[in-house]
Amino acid sequence: MDPRTTDPRQVVAAIDTLMNEAMRRPASVRSRPTVMALLKEARKEAATAPPGQVFLPRSAAASQVQSAMAAHERSLEILPPFEPFSNSDPGWASVALAVLERLIRGRAPFVDAASNSDLRLPLPADAKLALFSDWGTGQAAAGRVKTQIDAFHPTHLIHLGDIYYAGEEHEVPDRFLDKLPSSASIQSRFALNGNHEMYSGGHGYFGQVLPAFSQRASYFCLENDDWRIIGLDTAYDDKDYHGCQMEWLHSIVRTGAQKNILLTHHQPFSIYERADVDGAVMNKVADLLDEGRIHAWFWGHEHKHIVYLRHRNVLGRCIGHGAIPYSPPSRSFPPGNKIPVQFVNRRTIDGAHCVNGFATMELDGPRMVVRYIDEDGFVPFQENLEFEIATQAAAAGR
Repeated sequence: MDPRTTDPRQVVAAIDTLMNEAMRRPASVRSRPTVMALLKEARKEAATAPPGQVFLPRSAAASQVQSAMAAHERSLEILPPFEPFSNSDPGWASVALAVLERLIRGRAPFVDAASNSDLRLPLPADAKLALFSDWGTGQAAAGRVKTQIDAFHPTHLIHLGDIYYAGEEHEVPDRFLDKLPSSASIQSRFALNGNHEMYSGGHGYFGQVLPAFSQRASYFCLENDDWRIIGLDTAYDDKDYHGCQMEWLHSIVRTGAQKNILLTHHQPFSIYERADVDGAVMNKVADLLDEGRIHAWFWGHEHKHIVYLRHRNVLGRCIGHGAIPYSPPSRSFPPGNKIPVQFVNRRTIDGAHCVNGFATMELDGPRMVVRYIDEDGFVPFQENLEFEIATQAAAAGR
């Protein structure tokens, strides 16, 4: 057990940190008075607990506070400030507060498809899509990525999730909606749910982002005669698919001859993890992968830019490098992880921080060119996706 959540003296210090953060929150945050009352009650109990013993709360208030702190312990370790949204940013303390508020307020209602033919929208044969993820910081790097997206003049904008720190209703406008790419070419906008949005119960995402985008639900399918771009929600239930998504997905991809591309916030696998797969995110679509129904998969969450060779019968693309600061990925991988990698973006802007960026899809009937564009406009990797799908499938004997 982490002493920051079980040692009485450290619990008091952590609660003091959270109370200071809570006082800086906008007065419009409706649950702030309730949260402050819980923190004060929990602090009183922790301050009178016997020193040197494990803090086991007796009151419901202290139990809720301890649960929220344990849910995001990184937020309790306040290091010297380095830069916004880095691991040393004290602003992460707001995540523990958001988790506590979610315990009080609950999750936003989930919206499911009314039928298996619902949430399916037409995709022009010459569409230009911009895909970006983990972008909702409102910081300079996000602004540079926005500039490059606008320069691409997309017809469709798709964010793969994560508005920081916790996707709260006062954060959504400042760090996401008011900062979005604004090219006149944009016809449609979509956003997936992320784990940071759900730290606060998803109220900002379901109550603000979806209405602003005229998007009915947190999953969708864009389709034409050649392609389907299918976005799924892996955050409402963390790293899983809530509601009827799997029935809906299976009914779509098992019909027609289109090439199917999945979009999720969470990764199905990673070369930087010891485990080959990431639980339900992979396992619940394993039958479709085995059948060759899913041809490519783009995701965020992991703050890196990685292009994988065919693994588990799908082409994986990690584009979680939208705006969060991150160091160059290691050139060594965990022992036993044999996932084949084609490209890892280790390009830096100052020798210490890797570039942020996004991906584009340019459709021309059955052809699709995918470019990965850095925040300064440099293109470190591009591919003809229909060619990659065909050639790698042939090489695998599919």
